[in-house]
Amino acid sequence: MIGFNGGLIGINRTYGATAASPGVWTLDETLPTKRKVVASGGTVTEITDPVNGFLYTLHSFTSTGDTSFIVAQGGVVEYLIIGGGSGGNTGTAFVNYGNGGAAGVARTGNVTVAAQTYTITVGTGSAGPATGNSSAGGSSSALGVTATGGTGSSSTGRTGASNADFSGGTNSASFNSGGGAGAGANGSSSTGGAGFSSTFTGSTVVRGGGGGGVDNGVGAAGGAGGGGAGADGNGVDGTANTGSGGGGGSGAGGFTGGDGGSGVVFIRYRK
Repeated sequence: MIGFNGGLIGINRTYGATAASPGVWTLDETLPTKRKVVASGGTVTEITDPVNGFLYTLHSFTSTGDTSFIVAQGGVVEYLIIGGGSGGNTGTAFVNYGNGGAAGVARTGNVTVAAQTYTITVGTGSAGPATGNSSAGGSSSALGVTATGGTGSSSTGRTGASNADFSGGTNSASFNSGGGAGAGANGSSSTGGAGFSSTFTGSTVVRGGGGGGVDNGVGAAGGAGGGGAGADGNGVDGTANTGSGGGGGSGAGGFTGGDGGSGVVFIRYRK
């Protein structure tokens, strides 16, 4: 199992015994040596994916702003990145209640990393204003991949905020409002869209629900995955580190829309 190349010794083949000949070791080139990733940064835990049964090292980045993922030995890693949610608004008095804010988008996949330091950015959720439109949630990024935040919600119509993947819902009735887009589905006429479901962190979790609007003077639910509910009053905030949208609030004045939830970045690799 030791080969020679220009005078340097290196392992370049894998050998294994067969069931038929347990005492005989033969060349088996179908079993390549796996290179394990070694890295630090964020909160590090060990998890087992309930779908594939594999054991992973998981790095969780939850603080907004920039931090570092430091790779000492490179290899293939998987990522789940969610942008920050946008806040709901309070609509226009005597015209409509506030619309729900949108969740940030979710991006997942895998990439090969080298031995170097990578900047990780977790996007903030935008505030739910007392008047006017809400602004977009902040983008989250890692390993060359960006998940944009939910777009701001308008206070002059009855359509919830959208994101890059899904649309907000429209409620045509007077004084009502639309639900914001989720990370996994469109918003409805009042309820926020559902979030993105995955087993990335070791159990089935939904993140990135859209903010709810108001339907017939009653606050509608936020989307599954942390979306803030709408209210005939102050809208409810989206849940932190889910990238969820904030709920819409009353347009009667003196109230605010709910704030969008901050985003999150997860990186994992096989142990």
